[in-house]
Amino acid sequence: MATADADPRLAGSLSCEDLERAFERFGVPGSGRRLVLTALVGDPVRRVGGGRRNVVVRYNSRKMGCLIQAESRSVELPFVYRCEFDPHVLLYLCQPARLHVRLRDSRGRSRLRPYVPDFLVYDDRTGFCFVECKPVSVLEADQAKPYPKFTRLEDGRWTFPAAEEALRGHGVSHRIFTSDEVNPIWDRNVRFLAGYVGADEPAGVVEVRGKLRRQGSIRTRDLLAAPGVPSAAVWWLAANREAWIEWERCFVADLDASWAHASESALLAHRHLPLPADPSPEPAVTVKLEPGARLLWDGVPWTVLNRGADKVTLQDEGAARRVVSLPLPSASVLLRDGAIACGAPTDHASEARERIMRSASPEALDEAVRRQQAIDHFTAHGEPPAGVSLASIRRWQRWARDGERRYGLGFAGLVRRRGRKPGTPDLDPRQQEVLAQVVDEYVHPRKRPKGGDDGAKRTRGGGAGGLAGAYAKLVERCRERDVSPPPSRETLRRAIKREPLAEVVRQRRGDGAAYSLEGPVPATGHGTPPHGDRAFEVGEVDHTPLDVRLVSSRTGAVLGSPWLTVLTDAYSRKPLAFELTFDPPSRATVLNVLSECVRRHNRVPDYLVMDRGSEFQSTDVETAFVALGIDKVERPARSPRYGAVIERLFGAVNTRFAHELAGSTKLLALGRALSPSHHPDRDAEFTLSDLHEFCERWFFEVYPSLVHRTLGQPPDDLFHHSLAVAGERLSRYVRFDQGLRILLAATPEPPYRVVDPGRGITVDYLRYWHDAFASGDLAGRQVDVKLDPADCSVAFARVHGQWISCDLAEGREYLLGRSWRQIRIGVREWRAQRREGIRSLRLNATRLGHFLAGIGEVSPSESALPAQIARDAELVSLPRSRASPDRPPALRVIPGGRASDPLGTRRPRPGLVPSSARKDEDHEEDFRFEDLEPFDGR
Repeated sequence: MATADADPRLAGSLSCEDLERAFERFGVPGSGRRLVLTALVGDPVRRVGGGRRNVVVRYNSRKMGCLIQAESRSVELPFVYRCEFDPHVLLYLCQPARLHVRLRDSRGRSRLRPYVPDFLVYDDRTGFCFVECKPVSVLEADQAKPYPKFTRLEDGRWTFPAAEEALRGHGVSHRIFTSDEVNPIWDRNVRFLAGYVGADEPAGVVEVRGKLRRQGSIRTRDLLAAPGVPSAAVWWLAANREAWIEWERCFVADLDASWAHASESALLAHRHLPLPADPSPEPAVTVKLEPGARLLWDGVPWTVLNRGADKVTLQDEGAARRVVSLPLPSASVLLRDGAIACGAPTDHASEARERIMRSASPEALDEAVRRQQAIDHFTAHGEPPAGVSLASIRRWQRWARDGERRYGLGFAGLVRRRGRKPGTPDLDPRQQEVLAQVVDEYVHPRKRPKGGDDGAKRTRGGGAGGLAGAYAKLVERCRERDVSPPPSRETLRRAIKREPLAEVVRQRRGDGAAYSLEGPVPATGHGTPPHGDRAFEVGEVDHTPLDVRLVSSRTGAVLGSPWLTVLTDAYSRKPLAFELTFDPPSRATVLNVLSECVRRHNRVPDYLVMDRGSEFQSTDVETAFVALGIDKVERPARSPRYGAVIERLFGAVNTRFAHELAGSTKLLALGRALSPSHHPDRDAEFTLSDLHEFCERWFFEVYPSLVHRTLGQPPDDLFHHSLAVAGERLSRYVRFDQGLRILLAATPEPPYRVVDPGRGITVDYLRYWHDAFASGDLAGRQVDVKLDPADCSVAFARVHGQWISCDLAEGREYLLGRSWRQIRIGVREWRAQRREGIRSLRLNATRLGHFLAGIGEVSPSESALPAQIARDAELVSLPRSRASPDRPPALRVIPGGRASDPLGTRRPRPGLVPSSARKDEDHEEDFRFEDLEPFDGR
C-alpha cells in the first residue's frame, strides 16, 4: 500500500499483458481473475450516498481515467490520494464487487451477509487486495458488541476475518485502512501541489535549480522572495521531486516553516539540525523536595512526606497510598532524567480549586474577600475589625486552614455557598435517583419509562411534554417510592439545563431542529482548513431565490422573483460567476454558471462543494465535471454549514443588496399584517436586465472590495495574493470556445437520434440539418445529440468522431432564442387543445413557432406558457457571451484529456475491452474534443 512518503508522481498505464503477468506473478487462480476482471470492466456495484455526517467526494482520477467515489472525506479520500500518487499502485477501483461474508447476528446465529469493499487495489509489491476504510472510533465501538466483526491484532493492525475467509483461495487479500494511518500534512501537500504534477515546465525553473544547487537548503519564503524566482517554478520543482521537501512533516505553503532542498541528502542532513528556539518558552518549574510538595513520578502523582539527610520519603496519592523511601542520589538522577517532574499541572487540588472559583457567584466571591480582609486585619492588629465578632474570625480562620489543606489555597475555603455546609449534596441518594430518572425520560422521550411505569407505552410523537408535565411525573414518582420531600421545580429545571442543549433538542424534535445548535463543521478533507489553502482550490455553488420582484421590459407586468445561482471561491470569499433566471434550478443553470466562470477566469475550482440536489446529480453535470477536472464534493443532506461560505453570501446578497431595491419582498414576512398598498408587486420597477447589471457591479466590484469580517481584508486582496503565492497553474486553464459550449450543452433523453438522409435528425418535433447528414453511410445510423437549453435553434451532433453544429431545417425565424423549456410547455399546450376538441394539422416546427408567437404577452390565464414566453424574452436581453469557433484562444488550453465517462462509471485501462459495444462501429477512437481543443483535464 501507499505510504505517506510515497513519490507523488503518476504511475504508468496497465495493459492486458501487464495484468496477465501480475496474475501469474502472484499466483491468482481463475476465480480470483474473474473477480478482478469483473470489477475492472464493470461499473461500481453501487453509487455511494453517504450518511447524515458523511461528505461524499467524487474524485477525478487521472491515473484511472474515471471518477473514484469516496464516501468519507476523513478516511477514504486520503486513501484515494495515496493510491493516486503512489507509483507502486497501478490500479485502484471503488466499490469493486459484492462479496458474501458469514457474520453472527445479535443472537449469535451465523448469517450470510452481502459486503461491498471500498476499494480494489493492485500494488506491484503486494498484489491484489480489497481495502475497507474505517475510522478507529468505529472499530473500537464494534468491540463492545457481543459478536464484533473486526479484530485487533497484537501489532495494532485491524482485520476483518469474515472477509478474509470469503476471499480465501481467490488469490486476493483483504486489509483495513484506518484513520490512524492518515497523515494530514501529506494530504495537504498533495492537494496543494497536484496541479503541478506532470504539468509543462514553467518559466524560471532553471534559475530556481541554480539557486538550490548553490545553497543546498533554503527556506521557502526566502526562495520566493529572491528576484527572478516565480512561485510556479518553485512549486513545479517540489511537485516533481526536483526540489525536495518534507512531505510528511511540514505543509509546503507554510512559507516560514517549510524548506526546499537541492537533493535528498540535503533533506536528510537538515533533519539533524537543531530546531530553532521557541520565541516564547514556558518558564522553568523548580521541583522542590520538601514536605507537602506534589510531584509526578512517571506520570503518577506523589506527595513528599519528609526529607532527611540522606533520603526522601514519598507517598502515592492513588488508592493504594504506598509509601516509598528513595536515597537522595537516586532522586537526583530521576530529577535530571525528567522521570520526576512538578505535579502542579495535574494536581487534583488545583483542579478542585479552579472548579470552586469558577462556579462561585459574584456575591460569594465578594463575601470571601470581606472575610479575608477581616482575617488580615486581625493578624495585623490583634483585634477584629468593627462589626465582626471574634467568634467569626476564629471560624473563618478554621475555614482558611481547611482550604489550605484541601485545595492548597486558604481563600478557596472562604468561598461558601449559602444554605448548606461544604461537601453536603443538595439531595439525598433516593431523591437524586428519582430526579435522574425523570431527567433522562425528559431528554430521551422516545425511551420507555423506567421504574414503576415499565408497562406504560410511549406517547405519540415521542412524548415530548413540557417542564410542567415532567415535574408532575417527578412528584408522582416520589410519592410512589415514599421519597419526601420531592425536589423542587427549580431543581428539576436546573438539572435539565445542565444537559447538552443540542442533544436534548435532537432527542425531542429530531436532527433537523438540533442542527442549528451544533458547533461549526468543516466542509473539506481531513486535516485541511475548511475552505482550502489557496484560491481556486475549493469552490461552492448553490441557488437561492432573490427577495425582489421583477417586471417585463415590454409590458411592465410583474414576472415574479428570479433565481440566483452563484459560484464562489471558498478560500477568498470572492464570487467567481453568477447566473440569473426565472426558471427553477436545473442542470442547465449549473452548466451555465460553469461556462460563465470559464469565460471570466479561464479556469474552474479544483473542488466544488454542493448539496445533493437533483440538478447536481445529472449525467450532463457530472460529465462536465470530469472533462473540466473538477472533483465533486457533496455535503450531507440538510446540512447548510458544510456550505457556510455560500450560505453566508446569500444572506449578504438579500440583506445588503436585494432588500435595498424597489420591489423588495422583505415586507412579505409580515404576512396578513402587510397592507395591500405596500405590497412588493406595486413597487416593482426593475427588469431582469437591470438586475443583471446591478449584480455585475455588486458581485465583482462592490462586495470583493469591502473588508470581510472573517478575513480581515477585502476578498479581492486575498484572492490576488493567493494567486501570486500559489502560482499560475497553467495546466488548469481552460479555453472558452465552441468546444466548451458543446461540452456544457444538455443531453436529451434518449441521448441519440436516428439520421434521416433527407430530413436530418428530429428532436421533439424540431428537425435539424447539416450537410454531413446527406452522406449515405449515416442513413439510419444513431448519432449522439446535445442541445443548448437557452436556444432551441441550434443542436450539436457527433458525426464520425466530431461534433458538428446543426441548424433548424424550418421555422428558425419563429423559434430563434426560445428555450427548450418553452418548447416543451408549448407542445403540452398544443396537445391539450387537441384533447379539448380543437382540431389542427400535424405539429411541426413551423406550426409550433406560429402557435408560440400567437400566445402573445403575459395575460390572465391558467396556462404557464405566456409567463414562460415573457420570462424567456427577458433572458434573451441579458448580455450573454457566446463562444464561437473563430474565437481566439484565451491564455492556453489544458493539454491532454480526461475520460468523459460520468457518474463514477469505470472506463477500462488501455488495451482492455469495454463491457458494451459502441453504437457507431465506424468510430475508431473515442472523441475528446481534440479538434476544438477546449481543455486538457490535468
